[in-house]
Amino acid sequence: IQEELKRSTQDYYEEQKTIEDLAHKYLNRFSMKSSKKLDPLKIKRRLFEYLARRGFDAEVIAKVVENLCHCEERFSATKQS
Repeated sequence: IQEELKRSTQDYYEEQKTIEDLAHKYLNRFSMKSSKKLDPLKIKRRLFEYLARRGFDAEVIAKVVENLCHCEERFSATKQS
């Protein structure tokens, strides 16, 4: 049971890392293409849909998207100051 739990946890974190990598690439590509400022909710929705189409678990996607977008918003706010 412990081995299965350990493997399951490891799989979860590997999936999360993969999602984070894909999300970073998507956001970088997205920001390069678009010179206009888009609504943060629209960006989150598009990112979520992009990752969901690739078959990742919705719960993991939601956590990653929320963390990334929160970090992006903080970064944008400090850049503007």
